[in-house]
Amino acid sequence: MWQNDNETHVINGFSGDGIDHGAYVNRYDYRNVDVEFVEIHSLGWTLRGGKIDTVYAFRHTLEASPVEMTDVSIGRFIVDNAANGGSLATTYILNNTGLSCADIEYRSMVPGTKVKINGSDC
Repeated sequence: MWQNDNETHVINGFSGDGIDHGAYVNRYDYRNVDVEFVEIHSLGWTLRGGKIDTVYAFRHTLEASPVEMTDVSIGRFIVDNAANGGSLATTYILNNTGLSCADIEYRSMVPGTKVKINGSDC
């Protein structure tokens, strides 16, 4: 789904295969989702509550930061924000996700990209 309407879109309680969203002018706020994967390309986003097997941070080209994931069980976090023309650094803040810095998979990163888990730099 692709949306451009300057609104923060709240998705609460969604359960399914996955989420693939994009937008140039709005943010997403996901709450209590239970999905296999998340791929988001938007001004910014938050994940709160629920369970996600894989979060894939892909092709970041929009100036917004940070991306926050809090109190959500994440099985795998892949940073690939330089892929497919990604050009802007992002800070990913993960709190209470069950992940450690050793669990992060880095494929390609825009210089300056940061990952923080429970307040610590990875």
